[in-house]
Amino acid sequence: PPPPPSAPAKPDPHPVAKAAPLLKIPPPKGLPKEQVVLFAPGSSALSENSKARLNDLAFSLKTALANGASQIELIAYAGAPGDTSSAARRLSLKRALAVREALIVDGVPAGRIDVRALGGVKESDNGATDRVDIFVKA
Repeated sequence: PPPPPSAPAKPDPHPVAKAAPLLKIPPPKGLPKEQVVLFAPGSSALSENSKARLNDLAFSLKTALANGASQIELIAYAGAPGDTSSAARRLSLKRALAVREALIVDGVPAGRIDVRALGGVKESDNGATDRVDIFVKA
């Protein structure tokens, strides 16, 4: 006798997402750096001084957006130079989100803020290893 017909395969009700490959995206060239927010090593908490500086900066960022700038870009770093481990990228993301939240509270539109968490700085970067750079895109 012939084998019984097989039932059609059912789609997996809980598919597992595959992680996209990491893209090496350099910081924007030619964009003016508006501000650098420094963090204590290993911390994602904004200092009171940083909160006050972001509050002051929010006005000029909103003005830039109203006058034709397209986006605010936050580029966050954490860890030793060249460290692209998940821990360094997670910490840099937490820092970027802390800065983003402070700017949103001060009236910068959330949809106009881009966040990039890069982990450790490049070997050629002479800046602080624990920081978030703020750029304005034209």
